[in-house]
Amino acid sequence: MEFGRVISQLTLHDDAISDMFWQDNMLFTCSWDSTIKVWLYDPVADPKKLSLAPIMELDHDAGVSCIHVNSSNSQILSGTKDGNVYLWDVECQTVLRQTQSHVGQVTCVKFSKDGQRMVSCGEDCYMRVVDINTGTEILAKDLGQSISCLCWPEQQHLIAGGQGELLVWDMAKAQLVTKIKAHESMIASMCLGSNLHVVTGGEDRNVILWKKV
Repeated sequence: MEFGRVISQLTLHDDAISDMFWQDNMLFTCSWDSTIKVWLYDPVADPKKLSLAPIMELDHDAGVSCIHVNSSNSQILSGTKDGNVYLWDVECQTVLRQTQSHVGQVTCVKFSKDGQRMVSCGEDCYMRVVDINTGTEILAKDLGQSISCLCWPEQQHLIAGGQGELLVWDMAKAQLVTKIKAHESMIASMCLGSNLHVVTGGEDRNVILWKKV
C-alpha cells in the first residue's frame, strides 16, 4: 500500500461529520444532519471503497454529536446537540432508550468494557453512568469542567479528558482516584492502544502516550 495517498473519497452526509467509529470492517458515522449511518467495507470485493449506500440509517431529532458501539456491534450509543442520549438496537434499528441526560450538547458517550454500563458527558459538566439493562442511573457527578473525550480500558477504571486534565475514576467505588495535569489546554481526543496504553491529543498541539503503572 502506498501511504499518504487518498484511495477513496465519498460524501457520506448532508452536513459536517461530528464523530466516527470503526469496527469489524464497519464504519459508523454521525453528523449534524441528525443521522447515524453505517457503512460496510469489503476488502475482498473492493479494497478501495466503502459501500456506496449505507446499510443502516438512524434518525434523530437533533444533530448527533458523538457515538460509540459495543464490542458485538449489537448496540449503538449516541448523544445529540440538545442533550439527549440514545441507546439503539442495531438488528431491529430501533431506540431501546432515550433520555434527556444533559443541559446542552452531549460531548461524549461510551460503553463499559463488558457492555453492561454506559457513560455520557455534556457541556453541563455532568458525567452520568447508567445500567444498560435496567436504565438505573448509577452515578451523576458535576465534574466542574466539560469533558471532551472518554476511555474505558478496564471494567474498574474510567478515564476522562477535560480542560487539560486526565481524570481517572474507580467505577467500583464511584470515586475519583487520580487527577493528572496532562495538557496546557483542552484534551481534544483520546484513544486506547495495546497493553492498555492510552494516547491523548490536546489543543496545545501535543500528543502524549500514557502507560499504566
